Amino acid sequence: MKNVTTTALRIASLVASVTLFAATTGAFAQDSVEQFYKGRVVTMQIGAAGGGSADIWARTFAPFLTRHLPGNPQIIYQNKPGAGGLTVAHDMMENAPRDGSVIGTLQRNNFIAPLLAEKTIPFDPTKVNHLGSLSREIQVMFTYGKNPKAKTLEEAMKIPLKVGGTAVTAENVTYPLLANKLAGTKFDIVHGYASTDDTLLAVERGEVDARASSYDSTLRGQMGDWRKDGLLHVFMQFGLERDPGIPDVPSVMEHVTDGDARSIMRLMLLPQELGRPYITPPGIPEDRLAALRKAFIDAANDPEFHAAVEKFGASVDLVDGEKMAAEIMSTPPELVAKTKELLKP
Repeated sequence: MKNVTTTALRIASLVASVTLFAATTGAFAQDSVEQFYKGRVVTMQIGAAGGGSADIWARTFAPFLTRHLPGNPQIIYQNKPGAGGLTVAHDMMENAPRDGSVIGTLQRNNFIAPLLAEKTIPFDPTKVNHLGSLSREIQVMFTYGKNPKAKTLEEAMKIPLKVGGTAVTAENVTYPLLANKLAGTKFDIVHGYASTDDTLLAVERGEVDARASSYDSTLRGQMGDWRKDGLLHVFMQFGLERDPGIPDVPSVMEHVTDGDARSIMRLMLLPQELGRPYITPPGIPEDRLAALRKAFIDAANDPEFHAAVEKFGASVDLVDGEKMAAEIMSTPPELVAKTKELLKP
């Protein structure tokens, strides 16, 4: 009996020691993270030019991130719009300090670029640390004016609407192109406009009949004014399902019935699930990564952040970037090859 009692006491003492050690270690980790960030400047690299949606989201979110991060560091912004966001993606993977002092905001198409590019892209979305994505995004097609050629998808399916776009790899070109090849639309795509503003001017002048754009962009600025005046007519959305904000507008997926075609369209639409993705370089200390991830979630759930986002016509919808990156990069090679073939102008 004495041996049993002694053993029990030893076990109880060991459990207490382990519990104390774990609690102390956790406290040390917290202290270590706070000491690192206190008085530090953290750089937020934004993979887009100033003034656009990605820039607005990042600058709106950053004060809430630092509010919830131990040590409350100052965050400065560095806009790096090169290569459609891939400049930041490459920097995060290869060059940025691996100490938790740099955060990158990517463009959603950066996650699919390594699969579809003809040349090797120096970025693998499965080999960086994901904090998460703040929202889902959808693209929509719209016409403009009091009496446009089409106001509904049914009307648009019957006539060759001229569609303005920017780069041949931009969503405002690739999505209408895939709609032609997989859903039966007859869009006459005119790409090569230098910027969004140039395409909107072309729409306004009647040089083109329609344009693809992110849905949230149609809620503000010039397009928001057109909407208020009854001049902007959204007739199709590019999403895996209908967005709750425009439940009466059909999704392109509803007009894609073939199995392979649906798989290709799904692959192309998946990056939109990562509307506003944030990453850090690989190899940063685990305690700082854990703190950044917790701060990211806490900031994203902050009611004041939600209120700030609502002011520019958007909403917060947290998405697991790591999971989405893994799904995209695990696409079978034969499906990737078919997609690349379809995307040729």
